Amino acid sequence: MFNRSDRTEILFPADMDRILEKYEDVIENYPHLENRDPLYARYEQDTEKLIAVIPLKKHPVYGITGFVGYEKYNDEGLVERYSYAWRILVPKLGNGPGHITAWENDPHDKPNTRRKYRVATEPHHHHHVPFDRSKRKENYDVRTMDDAFSIVADYIRNGKPYP
Repeated sequence: MFNRSDRTEILFPADMDRILEKYEDVIENYPHLENRDPLYARYEQDTEKLIAVIPLKKHPVYGITGFVGYEKYNDEGLVERYSYAWRILVPKLGNGPGHITAWENDPHDKPNTRRKYRVATEPHHHHHVPFDRSKRKENYDVRTMDDAFSIVADYIRNGKPYP
């Protein structure tokens, strides 16, 4: 995998057991929700991808939120694409209205891509404005699920709004 600086980056798959243990203080299951199926930490990981939805302790500003992670692996088993997002889970609001923040590496560098969607760290970018996924900025620091989860965990622990 290459970023715009042509520096090779090797991104290893998330170690979900380690992540669930490391952040257990901010993870919360919701077995009894009114008018909704229960929410439990769950993930599916195989040789091709990881999909994870981890409900978090109730946030004083955003309510019941969760960490939603996706990784797609290449033939060598390394992360080719990732998306790590903090979203409102209850009520179910959809991708835009439920968005708090996200870090991704889907490229937006095609010649016809509008300038406002291009960033210096392409393909790595950060959707940094709550409730507005169209806003993007550079992402210099987050490359793994653990990187993103540690940031979200701090906001859950201190109860402050993002950013």
